[in-house]
Amino acid sequence: MSDDFFVGYLPAPPAAARRMRRVAAALVMMAGVVAAVLALATGPFDRALFEYGREREWKGTVELAPVPVLIAQAEEATGTPFRAAVRFPLVATGKHGAGPLVASFDGAAVRLRGTRIAREGTTMIEVVPGTIERDAPALPEDGRPAPASRVEDLGRSTFVGEIVDSKCFLGVMNPGRLEVHRACAMRCIAGGIPPMLFAHDDAGREAHLLLVDAEGGPLNDRILDFVARPITIEGRLERRDELHYLYAETWR
Repeated sequence: MSDDFFVGYLPAPPAAARRMRRVAAALVMMAGVVAAVLALATGPFDRALFEYGREREWKGTVELAPVPVLIAQAEEATGTPFRAAVRFPLVATGKHGAGPLVASFDGAAVRLRGTRIAREGTTMIEVVPGTIERDAPALPEDGRPAPASRVEDLGRSTFVGEIVDSKCFLGVMNPGRLEVHRACAMRCIAGGIPPMLFAHDDAGREAHLLLVDAEGGPLNDRILDFVARPITIEGRLERRDELHYLYAETWR
């Protein structure tokens, strides 16, 4: 039996102090190894952005269905006279869709304040409550009419991916997908946030497909059990400007 006797308010005996230092060093090294393993298992954060606390003014035309969006005019590209229409899906603050906020503005030119959410070329606007107002469309300075939206039916397609809530996935949460985010995503989709199918190819290129049912209506309540699970969805694919909509007919 050791003759060392340790009293907390007195200096530790030399042998006990050496053991404590070795144990402390081992624990620190073990914590570093565990942290590195967890970081490697989690992988890098998604390339997504949420400009929290930074409000901007946006102008455009509201389109209520199949998903509330603001149709705006893209900035003119350097060296070309052409501009294009660009669409921004709209959401409300918290875990709520923007439908109630913009229901009375369908087809109207508006101005609003909102916060930008962006990922891989897809930009969403979180609308600041009480800031939407009708706006007289400005006449083009160069006499050219504003660009018309492009709507193209791309035919029937089948995609394999993950159902996510578009708001968190595009940048409000990181990661805004996978099992770790399932409970949050289910509440967001139940609250009216547009569901989105996230798919990618072998090269890592991402597809962000806004999900609606075969008739263009919301299917939020019908797909809650499939959120954050591998899923195969078949339906008609449509492109409106740079956004893609998947009119889901079957999913499994």
